[in-house]
Amino acid sequence: MPFYPESQKQIKERILANFPSAAPKEADLGLVDIGRANSDIDTQEVLANHLLWMLDRIEEMPGDEAGKRGRWMGYVFACLEFMGIATNADSRNMCRIDVRNGHT
Repeated sequence: MPFYPESQKQIKERILANFPSAAPKEADLGLVDIGRANSDIDTQEVLANHLLWMLDRIEEMPGDEAGKRGRWMGYVFACLEFMGIATNADSRNMCRIDVRNGHT
């Protein structure tokens, strides 16, 4: 069973609406720190790619790793809020749909 499928769908839609060329790609998040000092690196795009990669990996995790999956989803939501792609209320509302439908 997918883990928070409605949340993941909405997250991907929001990322792609803001970063149309984003694609799942693991990133060394140290690049985000480097990017602050180097205007050639779009740190938000690096992070968007990494978040898409994380969502793909969440679905590959064994079902008995619900705690890890939950922590990863929390990180994704926090990054969306940091990036201005979602508010905390948006994140909570996405989760509510999945909780209500028993998809946690």
